[in-house]
Amino acid sequence: MAVDVFTVKIMDSSEEALTEIARCYGRVWGGGEDVFLERLKRHRTYEGFLGIAAYTNEKQLAGFAYGYTSEKGQYYRTLLELALTQEQSEYWLKDCFEFVELAVENSYRGMGIGKELAESLLNRAEQKTAVLTTQSDNVSAVHLYDNLNWTTLHEHFLPTADSSLPYVIMGKVLS
Repeated sequence: MAVDVFTVKIMDSSEEALTEIARCYGRVWGGGEDVFLERLKRHRTYEGFLGIAAYTNEKQLAGFAYGYTSEKGQYYRTLLELALTQEQSEYWLKDCFEFVELAVENSYRGMGIGKELAESLLNRAEQKTAVLTTQSDNVSAVHLYDNLNWTTLHEHFLPTADSSLPYVIMGKVLS
């Protein structure tokens, strides 16, 4: 499927739009739409929430990305603090945007949409740094972030006790 044009817009907060984003998440990551939808709704209430979505010229959702300000006491922030050294935490998490999700529909991969979503989201962030995690074996994601000048901060990050697949923590200076 060739897409000549796609448009990146601020994420619509309507129930219909959020449900479609959750469906996209489920198609990309293999389920969990209801849990993701509730998490997305909760994350939308966090300080500094930014969400964007890419649409094809036929107005089909091609992908989305979002994140928010990292603050002490947040669940994932606490996990990052435990994994990083004190020096890394002070530098990377002090004024930080947590890049939480990036998903591009399988039929639109390889068209630059993921890169555009990542760059557009970070260009809107006002923090000095950004951090993200991705599964270490997600070669396309690691490659994308490497190409966008993210730095590996910690390898073999296990976010939960039952995590069987390691993640990598990456950081990027924004300003």
